[in-house]
Amino acid sequence: MRSIFLYSIFASTFVFVLPGACWGEVFDLKTGRIHSYSFDTDYSDGFGTSDGTATGAATIATGGQIGGYLSLTGGYVTLANSTGTNFGVNKTMGASMWSRTAEADKWAILFANGDWESGENQGVRYSNCYGTSGVYGTNINAADGTNRIDYRIKSVFSTNSWQFLGFSLDVDGYSWVYYGRSNGYFVSLRGDASSLDDTALQTSYAWHVGADGVNNHAYTGDIDELNVWNRELTPQQAFRLYAGGLKGMSTEQIINATAPTTTIQSGAWNDNTTWNGSSSPLGGESVTVAHEVTFSSDATIMSNVTLVGGGKFNFSPTNWLSFSSMNFVQNGGETAISSDLFNVGNHTGDETNIVVNSGAFSANIMRLASNRNKNDQTNMNASLTLAGDSTFSSNYFVVGFGSENKGYVTIKNSAVVNFNAQVVAGVRDGYGELNIQDNAQVSFSEKHAYFGSLGVSNDNYSNGVAVLNVRGGNVEFKGNLVLGEGGNASGTFNMSGGTVSVVSNTELSRGNGSGILNFSGGSATLNSLLFGGDSSTKAELNRIGGLGTLSASSITMSTVGVANFLIDATGMSALNVSGTANLAGTVAAKNRGGLGLTTASEYCLIEADAGISNFTATDDALWNTRGDTNQIWGFLNPLRKVADFAIVDGTQTLNFPDTLTTGWFSLPEAEGKIANVELILDTMPDATQADLFLEWLSSGLFEEGTQDLSYTEDGVALSGIALSDTLFLSWDLEQFNSLNATAFAFSGLNLEMTNAVPEPSTWALVLLGAAGLAGLHVRNSRRKLSA
Repeated sequence: MRSIFLYSIFASTFVFVLPGACWGEVFDLKTGRIHSYSFDTDYSDGFGTSDGTATGAATIATGGQIGGYLSLTGGYVTLANSTGTNFGVNKTMGASMWSRTAEADKWAILFANGDWESGENQGVRYSNCYGTSGVYGTNINAADGTNRIDYRIKSVFSTNSWQFLGFSLDVDGYSWVYYGRSNGYFVSLRGDASSLDDTALQTSYAWHVGADGVNNHAYTGDIDELNVWNRELTPQQAFRLYAGGLKGMSTEQIINATAPTTTIQSGAWNDNTTWNGSSSPLGGESVTVAHEVTFSSDATIMSNVTLVGGGKFNFSPTNWLSFSSMNFVQNGGETAISSDLFNVGNHTGDETNIVVNSGAFSANIMRLASNRNKNDQTNMNASLTLAGDSTFSSNYFVVGFGSENKGYVTIKNSAVVNFNAQVVAGVRDGYGELNIQDNAQVSFSEKHAYFGSLGVSNDNYSNGVAVLNVRGGNVEFKGNLVLGEGGNASGTFNMSGGTVSVVSNTELSRGNGSGILNFSGGSATLNSLLFGGDSSTKAELNRIGGLGTLSASSITMSTVGVANFLIDATGMSALNVSGTANLAGTVAAKNRGGLGLTTASEYCLIEADAGISNFTATDDALWNTRGDTNQIWGFLNPLRKVADFAIVDGTQTLNFPDTLTTGWFSLPEAEGKIANVELILDTMPDATQADLFLEWLSSGLFEEGTQDLSYTEDGVALSGIALSDTLFLSWDLEQFNSLNATAFAFSGLNLEMTNAVPEPSTWALVLLGAAGLAGLHVRNSRRKLSA
């Protein structure tokens, strides 16, 4: 198994409890404890029945971290009956101690039940100075005779100072290694131990303190307060032991202590407004802070904190700060993190959460579940929840970076959030998710936001996945919004409520990235919508349902772009474009979905090569314009062809690319107009068929209005159609041809529009497509005509 190292100044220094978590459950150290060795006066087991026997240079001395201690200069202690300790019931064990190393020996053993001649040998070996070249670390090695694990917290050990050490081993799950300095620095590291079976915990050797199971690799140094559990020792529990031991509390005192609630006013805690390892509150205490507190670079703080009134936490480490495997809850006041980098989640397997229910929180550079500088750290989960009337700001923000690392951000209620610089989510196999809802106010800077990103550089930073969910609130992007930046990265934007504005470009995919925009509600105002890079795997716009307004000043879609317009019972589903729409990909409209152009300056350019044959309109889809556009845009079905683009000016001819036996067109918002329409026939009926053909066409058309139906030289004309709102014509010659053994088809359309009352001409867009109706119909608003 690969060792996992730690480089953080602040890794896992902070352990907090989420609201509703019971202090007694989180910090329970009574359950499962089976051995306790204080080494105050002898080697006896103060809790169990496995007293120790000293061999060689092993003595009891005074002046330990807590009371007396075990001093070893080549000797060791053997624990009686320890081979019968039934760790196999839960297949789990935990241990903690304080040690003071006299010399750095990479093979020296603190606690073991196995032969360390080889790390593959059955058993557990725990050391606190395993390493080379002056860089050492506390190390857990365990094996079942076939499989082996090794996990180490890397640190430069200083001799002759007390250090807190501990480990937890679950052969069905994870191992934990713990390390804490006397100055307040605490670290936890999780590794995968599921490859082992319980024979690693139960060997034929007795447990030894200061040597391995066969009395080799003796340790030179001091050991105090050794305790053993037959269950997992959690990071919160290890932290509790460490924080209590810093204050000179024995394990018994820590275990039997209750969780006090302390209100800290100015100077009330050791008269210090700067907290460090010796002056900060004990781990597990519930503390209310009403004054300003500055944390030294080695500070250790409490497990449940509430900032009220003028309460403020200032974190300003020299390099960078990490919250690891902990929960931080803020209910008021202010937290300011001015370090160059703030990591939320720092080790493989971390579960780290920050909840800000009220008050202010700011961080210079913040990364959730990110291994940007440590490529071997995976499977981290980190979350940031901003709620209530909280405020948040960050100058650089990364969510989900690295294999199996997942970062989640939830912004809700009336939270106000300002991302003052770049935002990046989902990088190099990582997953990043932002959820914005309720009445939240969120602002992204002009430095752009990337969902599914290459990250800082293009080297191997591919396959990231990111999701932006907007269900409410007011969201502003002052720069570009990019979904799927490249390198097989994927970004998805789901919007169902609230308002979103993008000042610059909205890009669905860059390079080889994938970008998807799903819009089903709210109001989104986009500047330029670009989708489909040159080599994109997917660039897709899905306008779903009739709720909300989605608008853009212009659209540019490459040949790989896909736009789907889907309607439901709520009404017309449309994307409104106030300027230019350059479409070259695949556009599909279903159930009267549509693309709407909204101003007099608009036009739609369909690129001829890749675009024309891919445009489809199904299930009675409408493609229309709004306003004084004087344009026609036609769609035909089932031939899946687009008609020629045309500008309507008095009389206009629209040529169909193929003969049609079915089709329709719509002229919306044409109230007060008189329309004359000629459908050009590809083949004229002979005299014997003419009467039957006209009768079939005119069936049901003259219930009201002044329409006349007649033959012309080229086809069939409808004259004098008085429009009260919208003209809708549809035909199905397939039915007539089938019944009458004919082969008629329409090949074009002539349209003439005049004003019923003289006024400036106002034209609308005409669209063509199949309605699947029998016969030829003219339909005005408030009037339904049958075939």
